[in-house]
Amino acid sequence: MANYVVSTLATNMGYTHYEQGVDKGALPREVKTIYIKGGASVAQGARNSAALWTPVGYHTEVSDEDLALLEKNATFQLHKKNGFVRVDKKNTDIEKAVADMNRVDGESSPKTEADFPDYIVSTEVPTSRDPHRI
Repeated sequence: MANYVVSTLATNMGYTHYEQGVDKGALPREVKTIYIKGGASVAQGARNSAALWTPVGYHTEVSDEDLALLEKNATFQLHKKNGFVRVDKKNTDIEKAVADMNRVDGESSPKTEADFPDYIVSTEVPTSRDPHRI
């Protein structure tokens, strides 16, 4: 059965599953990394085109086995708890899928005008008598 991870994160994520080594004191070894597509709220453009679009989220299809590993991953659980990822059993329209999800990741989302409420935009051209300054 197909599962779909819906993501509103601004970057792709790799969630890695580790297993503890059998020898005493052995470091954990990487078993598998599951990649979830990101890029929400980041302007995208087609090569050789002036058109830009900004996706609100992405779907990534994962198997039941991969979903079981994701559910054990602490980082995936944190992203899920904070509303940046969700698991759906069917592939729905992305606009509907992200309607109730968190869309602003304070660390990696691009800044918007709303992030700078005290910033004043001036249309006046600065002048200076110093020839090395504008």
